[in-house]
Parts: sequence; structure tokens; C-alpha cells
Amino acid sequence: MLYKKFKPEELSNYLIMNNIFTRKKIRVERNLGDKLKTARKKKEVDFEEAEADTKIAMKYLSALEHSKFDQLPADVYVYGFLNRYADYLGLKKDEIVKIYQNEKNVFDSVKNIKIRKHSDQENKNLLKPKPDEKLLKTPKFFITPELAIGFFVTIIVVGLLGYIWFQVKGFAAAPPLEVKNPDAEIVVSLEKINITGKTDITASLSINNQAVAVDTEGNFSEEVQLSKGVNSIEIVARNKANKETKKTIQVLSK
Repeated sequence: MLYKKFKPEELSNYLIMNNIFTRKKIRVERNLGDKLKTARKKKEVDFEEAEADTKIAMKYLSALEHSKFDQLPADVYVYGFLNRYADYLGLKKDEIVKIYQNEKNVFDSVKNIKIRKHSDQENKNLLKPKPDEKLLKTPKFFITPELAIGFFVTIIVVGLLGYIWFQVKGFAAAPPLEVKNPDAEIVVSLEKINITGKTDITASLSINNQAVAVDTEGNFSEEVQLSKGVNSIEIVARNKANKETKKTIQVLSK
């Protein structure tokens, strides 16, 4: 048998051409964010359209797409979001949820790694300048008539400016809105839930685009019908200058 000496590149081509070795492409799995982004782009929708269609807050859709798991609510809500979003994008729900679980586990493991702090011995080795005793004995503050007059004038001016600012802010700023019940995210086994809170007495209030009455102290209370799954409840307070404050509550009804 005759043996031929090959160069490295010639040997590789010879083995492939004679079906001794075959080239095989290695498939690289895409992460959750890539899958969601690709499907959303294929559907030709942005986050605003997706939020309007799925009733999932835009900030959560963006967090899922950019793997910012620390900006997401509890997993029980995220699973509901993923199932609804996967249906919307035409993806397999079980596969999307499984990818999320794997990536979330890795994220939590990295997050729990603690950074080593300086030991007490290292802190003791730091140089600390010794203060001058003469400077410590010198009086640090003198009260003079001019200083006292200037102090009181400053208080009066600041008070007037604060009053003016408060009046302007009350008209131009968005009204306050406090939701006392329920919390921002809650799991219930009810068909209805009572939304209570407080806003400005002059503000107009709506819950899911339905007007709600406000009493003379700004308090409000309204029952909202729930559907099975994740419910997004939007509370909006708007003043006469058309400035508004909006809060969204996620309620999971089992």
C-alpha cells in the first residue's frame, strides 16, 4: 500500500471528500429574550401595541425581552404573562415557560453570590489623620446681630417662595393618588375585589375607564369584577389642568 503525505488543509479536504469525516453545523439555542423579540418583530408590533392587545404592562414585556428578571413581579404572575404572550406571538407556551425557569434559576444563582467585604483588620490599617488640638478648641460659630437679621429675613423669603411654589404646584402638578387596597400584586379566589384609596377632592377618578365618585375628603371605594387569570386594573386620577396620575394593579384570580 502506498502512503501519501498530506498537508493539514489537504488532509482535511481528503477526509471530507471521501466521506471519512463529515461537517456538521452546531445549533445554538436562542435565549428567551431573543425568541420573544424575533416573534414580536415577525408579528410587526411594538411594545405599545403588544401591551394594548395582551393587557400586559409594557415594562414587563421589555423586561422579559431584555432578561431583566429583577424588574419582574412574582413568578406566579410571570407564568400568566408568558402563557398569554406566547399565545399572542404564536409560540409554544410550555417551551417558553421552561426557558424562563432555566434562565431565572441561573439569574438567581448569580444574584446570590456575595461580594467579600473588607475585614475589620483591613479597616484598622487605614491611615486616619489626627486632628489639630488647637483647631478643636477654637469656637466654630459666632452669632452677630447682622447674622441674626439675615437669618430671619432668609426664613421669611423662603416661606413666601415656598407658599408660592406650593400654590403653583397644586395647580400644575398631577393629583396625588393612593391605593390602599389591594396591594400592587395579589392572588385571590374571588369574583369581585374592592378597590379603595384616596386622591385630591377636586380630581376626577376612573377605574378601568369607568368614572368613580370621590367623597369630600378625597376617599373612594369601588368593586371591580374579576375574570379568571391575571387581571390588570388601571386607576387614573385627573385634575382640572388635565394632569393625571395612573396606577396599575395586577390581580391573579384563581
